[in-house]
Amino acid sequence: MYSLLNLRKTVGPSYNVDPEDVLTLKKALNKTGHYKMPDFGLAPYPDTPLMKGIKSFQKDTGLKQDSIVKPGGPTEKMFGGLLSSNGLTQPHQKPRQRQPWEATQTPPKDQSCKNRPR
Repeated sequence: MYSLLNLRKTVGPSYNVDPEDVLTLKKALNKTGHYKMPDFGLAPYPDTPLMKGIKSFQKDTGLKQDSIVKPGGPTEKMFGGLLSSNGLTQPHQKPRQRQPWEATQTPPKDQSCKNRPR
């Protein structure tokens, strides 16, 4: 499984969260039936329904129920697998920019600069 959410920071009850990540999770949980959109719209702040939705999603998918979603962690990966296998589209989010301290991956040989047409 792979991640479609591209979270920037950990989301959980005791974390300093990224507002974009909160919106992304609320949209993803709504698509899986674990979060009801409020009549007033989405707010980029973590709230009790979000934490309950994360925990409910974790329970339904057999994951540890801690209401925590880490970038690249099991809950984020499970979202990726479910959303892609059910044909659900990825919640809209700008592509995540890598931080200088994060490792970069070497492109596959067929994608390297040497084999590109000039």
